[in-house]
Amino acid sequence: MDYFLDFILVSILIIASTAFLGSISAKIVRLFARKKATQSYERTLDTKRGWKKVGGNVK
Repeated sequence: MDYFLDFILVSILIIASTAFLGSISAKIVRLFARKKATQSYERTLDTKRGWKKVGGNVK
């Protein structure tokens, strides 16, 4: 039973630390690479311009 509890606690710790570090690293990247991120986003929008919408609810 102790092993199961340890496994659950370690699993929760790993998932929480991954989520926390992911959000922190995204903020750091946004802070230092804001202009390049904006350029990349705009380039992606230019590439997708004219594409048909796929999926979703068609009414």
